[in-house]
Amino acid sequence: ERERQFGADVAHELRTPLTALVTSAELLPEDESSALVRRQVDRLRRLVEDLLELFRAESGQAEVRREPVDLGVLATDATEQATLVVEDPAVVETDPRRVHLIVSNLVRNAAAHGGQRVTVTVRGASIEVRDDGPGYPEQVLTQGPLRFRRPSGAAGSGLGLAIASAQAELLGARLTLANDDGAVA
Repeated sequence: ERERQFGADVAHELRTPLTALVTSAELLPEDESSALVRRQVDRLRRLVEDLLELFRAESGQAEVRREPVDLGVLATDATEQATLVVEDPAVVETDPRRVHLIVSNLVRNAAAHGGQRVTVTVRGASIEVRDDGPGYPEQVLTQGPLRFRRPSGAAGSGLGLAIASAQAELLGARLTLANDDGAVA
């Protein structure tokens, strides 16, 4: 509980200086250095937002706003680093922002830790993210996603799968992780 509260406090306190950084980065002239600064500021912004979402979900403070959503259209917006395959997508009653958060975190995780190809397939009411990499570590398959904990040598903050899992639970959806010629979620 202390770890959860600490993380929530840190994420909240980072919002004000981060807002100033985002604004300042937008004012920089267009060149290679400023583009790098903007990418890193955006990465930091996403990390803080992800932390806040994770802590809201875990503490029961998250609001779910359900509306009819075409999963094929929603997946199109969340798959910038992946190939998208849409087969008879369903319209479901869900929170589109949270589903987008789940899919984009799974895609980013697959792109960072998987192989060369990431594919998102929408079939009816299910969305599958698959890569051709080495698959999930056994610890992730047996214990589930653990926030801030990654297998030795893995890059990143260790939040992507934990965020996707917490958001799926909040929506009453099921996130299944498996290995099948790569990682599948």
